[in-house]
Amino acid sequence: MVKRCRHARRYPWVFAGLCLLSSAAFADEATAEGPVLNTKGFTLFAGYVVGGHFTDETSNQTIDLRESASFGASLDIPLDDSSEFQVYYGHQSTEFTPWPYPGTSDKLRVDYLQIGGTYFPEELGHGVYVVGGIGATRMTPDAAGFDPATRLSMNVGVGYLLPLSHYIGVRFEARGFATFVGSSASVFCSGGCVAHLTGTAVTQGELMIGLSARFK
Repeated sequence: MVKRCRHARRYPWVFAGLCLLSSAAFADEATAEGPVLNTKGFTLFAGYVVGGHFTDETSNQTIDLRESASFGASLDIPLDDSSEFQVYYGHQSTEFTPWPYPGTSDKLRVDYLQIGGTYFPEELGHGVYVVGGIGATRMTPDAAGFDPATRLSMNVGVGYLLPLSHYIGVRFEARGFATFVGSSASVFCSGGCVAHLTGTAVTQGELMIGLSARFK
């Protein structure tokens, strides 16, 4: 397993997550009779985000968001024997690339706040699950002359919860996010509009590893 992850130095979060996801898949049979995490609790995530781009209306140039590390947290409350209510927060510090406005910062902060849930097809608190939700994305440029933008967004994903005890578990998760920007508006336009960046929807993918703690 370790030998196969030859490019881990270049993309540490991605390949570490893929290796652990593969390991978790084989752990299902061994833990079938083991503990489950079926009480309310929270999870702290570390991850890696890829994707996302805008269009510069002036030059018609595509401006991407640089892939980077991320972190997040979720609060999970059981609803029944197979599903949970979830509140999720995620954060990424990234950069525009290429950045066509020399003399200004290319950095961008992206924050997700989502409300949704998880569904475990086999058993709540153990094994494979699907996750989804809807909420808002807050995008905050560091450059002077650009205003923060808050837009409607949604997410969908799949994961695997591996309990280590009745109160602690490891979570492996992949999510896709879509932020609805609107093609007719400049996203970060302030009074004088230093630049016009547009895009119908900003889509990103995230691979995460999390530590879950449950309590009664």
